[in-house]
Amino acid sequence: MQVSFIIPSFNKGPFIGQCLDSIAAQRLAPGSFEVRVYDNESTDATVEILRAHPLRPHWVSERDGGQAAAVNRGLREARGEFIAWINADDFYRPGALTPLLAAFSNPARPRVVYGRADIVDETGRNLGPYPVEPWNLARLADFCFLCQPAVFFRRDVVTEAGLLDESLHLALDYEFWLRLGQKAPFQFLDQTLAATRDYAETKTRLRRVDVQRECLLVSHWHTGRWSQKWLRGLAKHEVRAALGVPEEAEHWPAHLAEVCWWRLWQLRLHSREARGWTEADHAQAFLRAAQGKD
Repeated sequence: MQVSFIIPSFNKGPFIGQCLDSIAAQRLAPGSFEVRVYDNESTDATVEILRAHPLRPHWVSERDGGQAAAVNRGLREARGEFIAWINADDFYRPGALTPLLAAFSNPARPRVVYGRADIVDETGRNLGPYPVEPWNLARLADFCFLCQPAVFFRRDVVTEAGLLDESLHLALDYEFWLRLGQKAPFQFLDQTLAATRDYAETKTRLRRVDVQRECLLVSHWHTGRWSQKWLRGLAKHEVRAALGVPEEAEHWPAHLAEVCWWRLWQLRLHSREARGWTEADHAQAFLRAAQGKD
């Protein structure tokens, strides 16, 4: 079997049909792929769609420990040589798997292949390209230029690098890419492979500040330094959330406050490290902040 599609899902009934349709549209040979859906007891029409879809995916609908736990179950149960992990509200572009499988079969035998992706809204309207870039591990530590549904990897890399970190809820894919990237370079395929949705109900929209915290933390785990790019983003989102200023609005008082808050964050982290804080201490402090306790 060539490809295992792993789809975590929770109340994505309006979108999961299109996700499955996009897999069917790849026209892979019967028996060369499997589709595994891990649903967290959705209360919408998800289960009915899964039961009726002509792809006949293997699916379960039961309580899980979050998105990382659902994907990890898929990684443990997958039988394909290559893993295609895609969230239920995203979808593949037509013909995406043909150049992808060709890339995996070249003599260099890349372990991870990724391509370009579009950003779309809840209706599927194209909002523009995701800011994908050619491979650069040092750059990845400061900016996640990989679009998760457009990243594919060999199943055997999981044996070497390990499963997703289930303590993470927002930067679980980013941390995984950083870990895999330390094993071998990723191959960039300069073609649009997938579309990822950006709409008000996504986790990344609802929890902008927490996204920055987790990305900053996992970057530090893998590099031993505090990324000023992620720290600057954290300061920006914390200030704008506190002031009620929209993310991209031109607002000079907010901008000035962001710069000051960024500097205070630098001093705070320097003070913590001078006091001998461990990675666990930093993680606990960020968790308290996410829970509104700090």
